[in-house]
Amino acid sequence: MFTGRKSSIRGKRVKKVLAVIGVFCIFLIQPAVRASELTYLFMPAVRQDKPQSMLVMMHGYGANEQDFNDFPVIVPGNMIVVSLRAPLPVAGDSYQWYRGSDKQKNVAADQQSSSDAVVSTVKTLQQQYHVAASHTYLGGFSQGAVMTYKVALMYPQLFHGVAVFSGHLPANFSVNSIPRHQVSQLHFFIGHGDADQRIPLALARQAVDQLSGVTPDITFKTYPGMGHTMSLDEIKDFRQWLFSQEVQ
Repeated sequence: MFTGRKSSIRGKRVKKVLAVIGVFCIFLIQPAVRASELTYLFMPAVRQDKPQSMLVMMHGYGANEQDFNDFPVIVPGNMIVVSLRAPLPVAGDSYQWYRGSDKQKNVAADQQSSSDAVVSTVKTLQQQYHVAASHTYLGGFSQGAVMTYKVALMYPQLFHGVAVFSGHLPANFSVNSIPRHQVSQLHFFIGHGDADQRIPLALARQAVDQLSGVTPDITFKTYPGMGHTMSLDEIKDFRQWLFSQEVQ
């Protein structure tokens, strides 16, 4: 399933999120750096007085690590936000996690290579910033959401929570190919618009149906009139879910 041309969601969320949620914070965004095989944007936690948690995000096709540079204002104060840059260039400052559609031959190889890079980077970050897997979250939008499913379901021991925005399971996915016991411990937030013409809502429902047989903890939200993007309502729901996970 082709996940769209340029799936950038940057820019318009910041003022709306600040105004509606009422979160005020000062944070330092460090420039993009490289660890293992991936470049990323590191956004430190506002608070340092309690154990750190970490949210790792993956952008959509044709975007880059700047897509989630406003996320520190919506996460718990002790949470690090890391936005990864996909390894494959599209043009200019645009990148992709894999080339072509899900059914093309090179996709599986690209997805595996990108997955390996994500896993290596996450492990490095966890070690460097002393963040336990029980406080690590992985999320993504569009093509990044497909990668989120792939990485989290193959390496569930690295994460506590998984956030999928406008995504679908990788092609030829089978619940029989994943470590079911470990996956059953994951907590999912899945959001999708009912007007999404790039990745139909039906594909999100299919993912929920398949995963429901493996893990009982799935929060699935649909948004009337929302296309292939992220809405303020979705961000607010995600924020509420994230805070609920961190107080457990």
